[in-house]
Amino acid sequence: TPESTYAEADTHWVLVVGRNGPNDYWVNDPIELEAKPTSLLRRYGRAGQGLQGAIVSILPYR
Repeated sequence: TPESTYAEADTHWVLVVGRNGPNDYWVNDPIELEAKPTSLLRRYGRAGQGLQGAIVSILPYR
């Protein structure tokens, strides 16, 4: 979450389900039992860092 720091052992995957404007994405977070699309930046973003502060790595899937 934005209040905690990342550690090298932290791993958490979300499913991107759409764009939310030019600089954000809608994601479904599997940690929620009834996942609803939520803003990636609102949930995992860090002040002043944009997407770079919320995304550590990606795995594309088609």
